[in-house]
Amino acid sequence: MTIPGSVEFDYEDWHDQNYCGGSMFYECESLESVVFQEGVTSIPSAFYGAEKLKTVSIPSTVESMSTDFSLCGKLEEISVADGNANFCSVNGILFNKDRSELLVYPGGKAADSYRIPDTVIHIGESAFYGCTRLKTVSIPASVSGVGRCAFGGISLKEILVDEQNAAFCSTDGVLFDKGKTELIRYPAGKVATSYQIPTSVTSVSDGAFTYCCHLKTIAIPKGITKFTDWVFMCCDNLEDVYYTGTEAQWNAIEIGHANDALINATKHYNAEIHDFGAWTVTKAATCTETGLRTRACTDAGCSKVETAVIPALGHTEAVDAAKAATCTETGLTEGKHCSVCGAILTVQEKTDALGHAWDNGKVTKEPTETETGVKTFTCTRCGETKTEVIPALSHEHNYNAVVTAPTCTAKGYTTHTCACGDSYVDTYVDALGHAWDNGKVTKPATETEDGVKTFTCTRCGETKTETIRPQASWMSRKCLRTYRTAGPMMAFSTA
Repeated sequence: MTIPGSVEFDYEDWHDQNYCGGSMFYECESLESVVFQEGVTSIPSAFYGAEKLKTVSIPSTVESMSTDFSLCGKLEEISVADGNANFCSVNGILFNKDRSELLVYPGGKAADSYRIPDTVIHIGESAFYGCTRLKTVSIPASVSGVGRCAFGGISLKEILVDEQNAAFCSTDGVLFDKGKTELIRYPAGKVATSYQIPTSVTSVSDGAFTYCCHLKTIAIPKGITKFTDWVFMCCDNLEDVYYTGTEAQWNAIEIGHANDALINATKHYNAEIHDFGAWTVTKAATCTETGLRTRACTDAGCSKVETAVIPALGHTEAVDAAKAATCTETGLTEGKHCSVCGAILTVQEKTDALGHAWDNGKVTKEPTETETGVKTFTCTRCGETKTEVIPALSHEHNYNAVVTAPTCTAKGYTTHTCACGDSYVDTYVDALGHAWDNGKVTKPATETEDGVKTFTCTRCGETKTETIRPQASWMSRKCLRTYRTAGPMMAFSTA
């Protein structure tokens, strides 16, 4: 959600258009982000009860704002524009400009522990209220003031204080003033079912035991004469109160509002309370075995020693990363082991190698009739290749026909020849024979010599000749005729 800098509100007392109304997001169950645009100058209690809210952005124009982010258990970050003269944000945590006051630690931040910076002098009211994940807070020596209900986070298990701090101290994670006369906060996340307030304590701060749902038994010294509002609010499992004073003294104690758990618990008067010192570990706990600790009463002449079991620490899980199987190598499933003792918590199981995923292959060398070919296959996962022989091609004759035409003297035919050398002949055609012309006298005959007549083939140019007999004179022809008629004994005429 974005809030414009020019937004106007209809509430009777909010005349300034730059003033955002109080608790405006109460129980807005789906609201996760709020951005205030430049122009907004004041933000009152707008966020109380916005349970799904994760981020808030503050513009440079904001001069004042409520820091009540109670019940915003999912809030992860409050950001502030760099130009803001009154506030700043470090890792999503809200401070005043010079970081001398920690105003709001977002309840939904994922860290287990947080050390307050040495610049901080004061911890604001409800600063850690509603923290759902934070377990440990460390207060530096610089802090001299703590606001009301500053450590109301339900997840807190211990509040630690620097030994050099002049205003506060901590025993077993419980926050006190330096003189240990005021119990300021018993962390709501502590899992102990009983607690003994030190005999030095004479006052208990507002909300000191709020949301301490694990507590079943509490011992209270008679020096306490008043419980303010909400000290034991939501301590639903509190059953027994052991009080060192008399019943009359108890009845004289002033008890404020929202302390029903304290009022309804069974009272045990004139109880004995020991002022125990610090715990000493006599047997350290391990991941799987409990330990022991002891502490002695510091009261003069008292030899009371208390022994308590330290719960087993439990394994600290470390992940053994899974290893993906490859085409040729086996893999491993994700496993877990304890980073402290090395115990295997989840065994890594082997997974089978995947085997190659061959593609359809590609011919990288074509086969011939005389040589084999090669087909190459590639794995689509790893790129590995393999080859396969392609057999040489079987020969199929491919004959080329050449026609030889018939000539005058030779037959015609068709010759079929394959590239491999094989051939055959068919389709014979008879020789054409010569086509002689009418001939030409190439040597005339005389009376005494034969002549020659030459004939030429019009197709092939071949020649042949005929003899031309000698030509007799006219008388000779006449005599010849007479001779032929009368016979050889006849006389020839010479005329």
